[in-house]
Amino acid sequence: MPLTVLSQHILPLLDVKTLLQLQSTCRTFYALGSDEYLWKQRVCWDYNYSTDLSFRHKGWKVLYSRLEHAKVYTWGQNEDRRLGHPLSGGYYARHSQTYVSTPKELISLRGKGIVTLLSGGWSFHALDKEGRVWMWGTMQQEYDGIRSLSRYCVEKPTLVGLPPGTRILSLSCGRSHAIALDDNNNVWQWNNCWKVQRVVFPFAVTIAQVSANWKASVVLSSTGTLYTVPLPPHVATEADNVPDLLWEGAYFSLDRLLQDPTSPQATEVVVTGVEKGDFIVQVAGLETCVIALSLYGKIFKIATENPALLESSLSEQVALLAPFSSTTQENNRRHHKGVRRCVSGAFKQFAVYTTQGPVMLGHQNNDADAVPLQREALQDDICNVSFGDYHTGALTHQGTLLTWGSFSAGALGHGDNRERDEESVSRVDALANEFVFGIGFGGWQSGALTISKE
Repeated sequence: MPLTVLSQHILPLLDVKTLLQLQSTCRTFYALGSDEYLWKQRVCWDYNYSTDLSFRHKGWKVLYSRLEHAKVYTWGQNEDRRLGHPLSGGYYARHSQTYVSTPKELISLRGKGIVTLLSGGWSFHALDKEGRVWMWGTMQQEYDGIRSLSRYCVEKPTLVGLPPGTRILSLSCGRSHAIALDDNNNVWQWNNCWKVQRVVFPFAVTIAQVSANWKASVVLSSTGTLYTVPLPPHVATEADNVPDLLWEGAYFSLDRLLQDPTSPQATEVVVTGVEKGDFIVQVAGLETCVIALSLYGKIFKIATENPALLESSLSEQVALLAPFSSTTQENNRRHHKGVRRCVSGAFKQFAVYTTQGPVMLGHQNNDADAVPLQREALQDDICNVSFGDYHTGALTHQGTLLTWGSFSAGALGHGDNRERDEESVSRVDALANEFVFGIGFGGWQSGALTISKE
């Protein structure tokens, strides 16, 4: 039997105990059983882990062995109790805890099997291995005169009120809402932890990814079509019913550009860089646009602030970001072993990762031909970059967290040093003895998921 058949089709079918026993029989099986992609699959299957949030290609076996005991840390702005830590001390002590400048473990989530941590404008969401979603903080602090549950502060991690039996596979947070995909291909969204809304498509579609922008969301199908989804409605009380949202928004796909009569040339290759047979495989939602990665390794910026323009002037809403794109044809098919490129982003910033070369950082307002920002500390070994409003975190394959940017009420995690150089990329020393495997930055707060290094 060819070794490729054994490693790609037989070993993934084995349970972990059998796989480990097989590894102990000889060097060949030990090498085959140590394959990173094999253990990545096990982590995703057994722990409900979404690979859209990480470009990790090392350390999966170690992660699998210790993920059961993951810990959650939060720090940064805490004047509104968004970090989820219990209050301590007397009246004056409690009211002086306006920010936390070094990572502090969120004890209430210990042992809950948290595998994903995300941050919005003033809140956090966490996904556990059972597919349950936890939320804490305030989902909307900008007052617009509308009575809404979204303005209530949730001071400790609380389960989101999804229907019983719902198992969420992936989750995304915008500034004031969240959107999720469950294991039955249902899409859910909410702006408070008590009342959720189901998004129903009036046609058959297999969902690959959901992504929350700042002011809306997009849903990506397995065939590369993007569907825009408006924000969930405000809900005044827990007694109010939230009807399903029947989708009727705008949609976009790369092949529509080849057929778009407003395109400069409706042939196989148009000026936007679209090639026949290419399609979108991953997205990252920003404030006014979506950054999209294609199968062939192209990076596109798609304006989504006014979805109607995707119908009336399609080609004007899409730009190829050539400096971020591959110059040769790649194969970035989702969940494929040979994925070469990945994107992440939030608010106004985004990052593009490759298997070879440095992380490329960009801004939504930059021109299509703008040169990516590259930092010396991010030349290699980076598997995730997460963005707050004015601070940023990067995670290495070795489990080290690096941060830079504005002090942001301690969200950098370096203590009360307000005078440090904002451009200086520094390790968060408070987590030096932990292996950080996930990060969630947003607003003026930060969060991290860790396992023990020993």
